[in-house]
Amino acid sequence: MDWRAASAWIAGGAIAFGIGFGGPAYPQNAPASAPKVDPAQVAAAKAFEAFDAAERRAIQRDLVWAANFAGAATGEFGPLTFAAVKRLEAELKRPQDGVLTPEERRLLAQQAEFGRKAFGFVIETDATSRMRIGVPRRILKNRSNGPAGLSRWQDEGEAATLDLSLGKPEDTLEGLFERGTSANVPGRKITYKLLRPDFFVISGETATGKFYRRLEKGPDGMLRGFSIGFDKRLSPEFDRLVIAMASTFEAIPGAAPASVASTNPTAPAAPTPARPASAEPKRVSAVEIAPGRFVTLASASNCGILTLGQATATIEKRGDGLLLFSLAREGGKPLPLAAQAGSDAILLQRDRGGALQTAQALIADGRAEMPLQAGGGGAALVDRAGGLVALVIEEPRLVTQVAGVVPATRYRIADAKTLGEFAGLTPVASAAPRPMSAVAAEAGRAVVSLICGP
Repeated sequence: MDWRAASAWIAGGAIAFGIGFGGPAYPQNAPASAPKVDPAQVAAAKAFEAFDAAERRAIQRDLVWAANFAGAATGEFGPLTFAAVKRLEAELKRPQDGVLTPEERRLLAQQAEFGRKAFGFVIETDATSRMRIGVPRRILKNRSNGPAGLSRWQDEGEAATLDLSLGKPEDTLEGLFERGTSANVPGRKITYKLLRPDFFVISGETATGKFYRRLEKGPDGMLRGFSIGFDKRLSPEFDRLVIAMASTFEAIPGAAPASVASTNPTAPAAPTPARPASAEPKRVSAVEIAPGRFVTLASASNCGILTLGQATATIEKRGDGLLLFSLAREGGKPLPLAAQAGSDAILLQRDRGGALQTAQALIADGRAEMPLQAGGGGAALVDRAGGLVALVIEEPRLVTQVAGVVPATRYRIADAKTLGEFAGLTPVASAAPRPMSAVAAEAGRAVVSLICGP
């Protein structure tokens, strides 16, 4: 296997992902409080959204190669895209406003294409499943069919393998996640894991290798995904390529062109009318602890108004990093306070659309290490029996995603004892442990996402 051309390109500075496998690419030590809206970012978002959806995704895929973008190529503009465009502009010695000019777009496409050519990176389609993914063919030269009859790519020494996969009819996303993160596999260490309603990501390592797996649940209920495994000796180059491959994966391809390059590398696509760019409203999480009564983090009291749909929260008590309020809603189920808490917990919060988000958390020394998402301040930490063991009392920091997901970071929490004393809760003896999916489905009914209004 000849890595010299690609390695020289990386060392020469044409790309500088700076990504450790399973860790943040550009940790940003932002303050715990949510950042204020940046007018420059709002203006850049408006300019970005003037491109059509296919071009926005193509820009982000180019930024992966040329400007350290480590998010998902969704076509949505956020702080990661804004920062990546400004890094590109700094490299080009141009005004760092985050707005791509036609000349900057041309140079971005040119630099990204140079990087892809160095690795022979092309989009390939599996004939059976029609899944598509970018493959560095100068490294993964050998293509064959894996045990399930789907495409497999390997290097000449079989030290690196990329496999596509389909779930069996009886498989569930939650069940495969449980199996893939089980602690009962000798010699395997899970370094990152995240379960969402429609996908999961797992990465880890063994004594000699590393692996990354992503599985998505399609609208038809079918599970589609890919896995990458490679020898640790290949890490200096392959760690970086995982991001590029993950950013191109299409479980159900649409009508987008097969090339990861833009259709016209010399200029942006013709813009469509721009949607008004507005900052996403600040959100906080809260947990129902008694019918109509909720607890969240104390900084939520800085909001002018807290709302859930049409209902408005009435603050009852502040203190100990916590805020107690009442709010009328239907369909909830209060969480019991756990009598005992171990080091392992399940993080429960909701995204801006209301979907439940779950992830593993590790509790130690008054903090929890977990991949807290936007709006996760006030999120619940529950045990495997569904008891409330802690509440997050910090707002999420701005961190760079890895292959489209947020890496685990340590946050301050209020433990079960503190919650009990603050809210007058009586701990309940834990029931028998249950699978993570079952716990999330029931305990998640107590978790809400509130809009923090002016």
